[in-house]
Amino acid sequence: MTGIKKTLIEEFAPFFEHPDRVKLREVLRTQSGEYDHIDFKESWVEEEKIVRHILGIANSGGGAIVFGVKQNTDNTFSPVGLDAFKDTKEIRSRISNFVPEKLAYEISNFDYQNSEWGALVGKKFQVIIVDDSPQYIPFLSLRESSDIKKNRIYFRSDTESKEATNEQVQEIINRRIDTSYSTTAEDIFNNDLKQLRMLYQQIPKTVVKYPYWMTSTFESLLGQGSLLGQGVENPDYPEEAFEDFIRRMIEKKKE
Repeated sequence: MTGIKKTLIEEFAPFFEHPDRVKLREVLRTQSGEYDHIDFKESWVEEEKIVRHILGIANSGGGAIVFGVKQNTDNTFSPVGLDAFKDTKEIRSRISNFVPEKLAYEISNFDYQNSEWGALVGKKFQVIIVDDSPQYIPFLSLRESSDIKKNRIYFRSDTESKEATNEQVQEIINRRIDTSYSTTAEDIFNNDLKQLRMLYQQIPKTVVKYPYWMTSTFESLLGQGSLLGQGVENPDYPEEAFEDFIRRMIEKKKE
C-alpha cells in the first residue's frame, strides 16, 4: 500500500505491506490501543456498520479492521479470537452495495493452530485490509442505512469514522490533486468501448439464406428461424470482430 507506510505507526507498516500470520501476531502482541488506521472489533457486526469504517479508512490513507480483539474496561485490548470465520463472499456481497467499485480492500483469515505467543493458540481472526488509493478519493457511500448516509464523505479521526469536516475534505482533495490523476480519460475510454460493443450488436454475425425459388413474401411468412433457410456469414458484419479488435489493441498497448 502506498500511503499507509507514511501515516501509520512504524511497527504496523510491515503487516499492511505483506500481511501474514507472523506479522499479525506482532501487531496483536505489541498493540497499545486503536489508531486512526487500525480498528479492533471483538466480533462481526452488521456489514452496514463496518462500511462506515471502511469508507473512513479509505479516505484517510488506508488501514485495517481486525475482528477477534476485545476492548477491556481499562481500554486495553485482548486477542479473544472469533468462534468461526465468516464467509468472505457473503461479506463482499453486502459491502459492495455501499462502497464504490474503485475502493480496494481484502478480507483475510488467520487461524493460529499454533503460535510462539501462547495467547493466540487455537484462535481465529479476520482482517479487512483497506488499500490507500488517493487517485480515486473521495469515496462516498452509495446507499443509506441506519449507520451511514448516502453520498456522504467519511473520515477517520481520533479512532472514529465520522462525516468529514471542511478541513478534512480539503485534505482529501489535496491528496487527490497530489496524484495528478484524472478519471476523465478513463471514463471516455470506457464509454467508447461500451458504444463500440453496442454498435457491433446491431449487426448479426450470420443471416439466414433461403433457396432461390422462394418469393420474398413466402420468405417473410416463414420467418428468420425457418428450417428451410441456411445460416451464412453476414457480408455486412465487420471483418474484424469486437474481440479481435480488443486483442489487437492489447498487443499495441504492450508495445
